[in-house]
Amino acid sequence: MLRLTTIFLVGVAAVINVLTGAIAVDDDFELTDYTQSPLRGVSVDQLAWQAGLWIGEGPSLTWQYISCPRGGLQLGIQQDITGNRTRFFEFQRYQDVADGVVYFAQPFGHDPTPFVLIESASRRAVFENTGHDYPQRIIAEVEGATLIGRIEGTVDGESHYSEWRWQRSGPPPDCAKTGA
Repeated sequence: MLRLTTIFLVGVAAVINVLTGAIAVDDDFELTDYTQSPLRGVSVDQLAWQAGLWIGEGPSLTWQYISCPRGGLQLGIQQDITGNRTRFFEFQRYQDVADGVVYFAQPFGHDPTPFVLIESASRRAVFENTGHDYPQRIIAEVEGATLIGRIEGTVDGESHYSEWRWQRSGPPPDCAKTGA
């Protein structure tokens, strides 16, 4: 339990330190610059179902923490560790924009890449950026206590995808409560 608590606290601190200065979106941000089918009139609040601490299974330790949406923003961080080495990390930002929701992915802390929400259900979201090299789609879905992340796209004319699974660690946060 101490290990999970430490992971959680380190993750939250990293998200706050890295993303607090990078949350502004240009006023002229156009959803159609990234997809032909943006889902309009939605809010990041509809993504509260993915909030919490998630732990992956497999030969490496994979964890992900996603905050409750607050103030038009939901933040997350992911880290994959094999042995004593971080093999992958990503900062995640889900943000309300003028007419929809955008997921800004920052793998390895690189500049944010926007993916526009094109589909939303009670426990599923699909984001798209048709102009990105790979992936062009990012899908998040919760089935029971499992968060499934999938990326899809085309590379050199061939379809590719990768999928990850994380188990919920502890009860989901009550995002309806103030301060959760």
